[in-house]
Amino acid sequence: MIETTYIRLAQAAEVLGTDQGTLLIAGAEARIELHGLFNQIVRAVKKEHVATDAPWEVDTVIVDQARMRISFVPLQPHSCAELIRKGDTGEIQYLTDIGGDGIAWEVDEDIDVGYIPLDLIFVRRGDIEAIKSEHATPAPGTIKDVPPAQTDRSHVSDELVLLNQAARRWWANADRHDPATHPGNAAVAAWLIEKGMTKSLAERAASIIRPEWAHTGRKPDA
Repeated sequence: MIETTYIRLAQAAEVLGTDQGTLLIAGAEARIELHGLFNQIVRAVKKEHVATDAPWEVDTVIVDQARMRISFVPLQPHSCAELIRKGDTGEIQYLTDIGGDGIAWEVDEDIDVGYIPLDLIFVRRGDIEAIKSEHATPAPGTIKDVPPAQTDRSHVSDELVLLNQAARRWWANADRHDPATHPGNAAVAAWLIEKGMTKSLAERAASIIRPEWAHTGRKPDA
């Protein structure tokens, strides 16, 4: 007999004497952790989210980056709710559970990585066997949403925080295939100067945050 780490949702429901819908609800209530078959090679990133001076804002600092194959993705409760609502997970952000460093790997490239359908949802066999042996359903909130790793910003310079803000403001919505959407370094530098950077530092910073795929010459005529 071959025992796999993951079993299909339907099989898990059969073992527990219930149905798939009930397990989806349990996932949405954060009672159990469901997984989606992802099976893609992606560029992943670990980020620390740090509070800025304004309490309602956070910034991100890249901790680590890697290109890796991800087979099974742990689903957050909101993704389980999406499965109930429309039959797929919606867009996937987190690729792993939280690691020993307190941070989960996230998607870090512009690819279609979401919308895992219901027929590709799995559960860890060990989780189901534990529920069956204990004859008890885990309490709501047992499985936590992957939270941003919250840290203070004592180790982060004001310039680094500003660079992260600039990268999001000027590049988050740029289309890598449409040079007309790529901001010029002069415009980015002007914004950084407006925020308090020196001219020389702002000009270097604008080049640093410019993605490798971005058009570097004069924008094409409209």
